[in-house]
Amino acid sequence: MDAFTKNGFLDLTEAASFLRCTEEELLRLVREKKIPHSITPLGKILFDRERLRQWVLSFEQMPAYAKETARSGTIGVISLKDEICRRFPYPTRDSRKYLNLCVGQIVFAQLHDRRDGDGIDLALRECGDEGNLPNCTVLKRITIRELSGYRSTNQNWLDGNRWTRSPAAAFHVPNSLIDDPESPGWKELGLLLAYAKQKLT
Repeated sequence: MDAFTKNGFLDLTEAASFLRCTEEELLRLVREKKIPHSITPLGKILFDRERLRQWVLSFEQMPAYAKETARSGTIGVISLKDEICRRFPYPTRDSRKYLNLCVGQIVFAQLHDRRDGDGIDLALRECGDEGNLPNCTVLKRITIRELSGYRSTNQNWLDGNRWTRSPAAAFHVPNSLIDDPESPGWKELGLLLAYAKQKLT
């Protein structure tokens, strides 16, 4: 067992064994950006063990009655977050209340668990005062104080009074996107993430 495995990261061979597939099948998923992974500056492909487990669980087949329950429960929230990470494979750093999306080492967005379990909330770095944010109809604008991660040091990041120059913008992403892969909400989400990212590049 190498240092990466000890730290929760698997290399290509270990991840293929974990998923019980071939390395060629796994590389195809990586090339098509269908599986969560990281690529180090030296080109090494790494997989977070917990993310792989959640990715596998996102394909879990459940009876219809269980799916109805999941929409308003924790399972639905996790599945939506995993689907967002699958569709928009930005490097991530996990926290207890939210998931950081990064450009290099800089966090440009966060995914916050909803207190009521109805989807997740998106925070966009230094976009709270922006007048040119993409128009959204499915994703609804909310205040940053509604975010579950609005506390402690992260409150300063969201308010824009310590590590960031201006407040973050926040949007609610409903669980209904999971039920409709063609929902315009996915396009809105992609445009918002791209907008926040380009501000840092």
